Amino acid sequence: MRITAICLLLLASGVWASAAALEGIVQAPDGRPIKNAQVQIEAKNAKFAKTITTDAKGHYLCDGLTAGTDYKVTLVVNGSVKASILNTRTGAGKPTELNFDLRQAKGLASSGKRHMVWVPLETGTHIGSNGKWVEVDENGKVVLSGIHTYGEVVHLFVERDDYTGPFMPGFEKWESPFETKETGLLYCDHCVGNVGWNQMNPWVKFYEDVMGFRNILTFDDKDISTEYSALMSKVMSNGNGFVKFPINEPAE
Repeated sequence: MRITAICLLLLASGVWASAAALEGIVQAPDGRPIKNAQVQIEAKNAKFAKTITTDAKGHYLCDGLTAGTDYKVTLVVNGSVKASILNTRTGAGKPTELNFDLRQAKGLASSGKRHMVWVPLETGTHIGSNGKWVEVDENGKVVLSGIHTYGEVVHLFVERDDYTGPFMPGFEKWESPFETKETGLLYCDHCVGNVGWNQMNPWVKFYEDVMGFRNILTFDDKDISTEYSALMSKVMSNGNGFVKFPINEPAE
């Protein structure tokens, strides 16, 4: 399966008059520049819209922008939307650099119009030490991050503030032809995590220190036991009580 990623480099530096500009290079997966790619630039306040076509070197430049304004930047290659960045902010001075590198990347899920954009540290936000992966399609971007806890558990955080499509990139809206009835299910009350011997308290502290949770309920082996087994449990909850993680460990 051919897997494609878009490498996004966003840098702003220097001083160049009072107007702002946006420029960059669009490259194919093999590193060659893409000629006649369209870079559509629209102000989020609807007061500016312009389409720039890349030259033989894959370069584009759009001037006449306003410093400090958020722009939607959409990359179109051969009539297909490759990326749509909803909050590109330009700065006063030297043109803001926005490069698109359509490179192959191992281990990244991709299908249809869904892509992964690599946002490096220069943009000011990151996951780990080098940057972050952002999922994008023609409806915008979704930012994913996660915290690895016990076993193979990863708490995944999904930011959809700059996304206008259904749920996430790669999903399509679907209407059921069948008439459905309410079941009365309102929400999931809790998710239980089982850890090893003497690991409950260390993980309780982790949720307190890292995620700001608090212990709202405690059970010992006298509360939860059978003839053959027993366990201890501490229920951790976030601030508004909507997310609850009981952490269990075995007991004698």
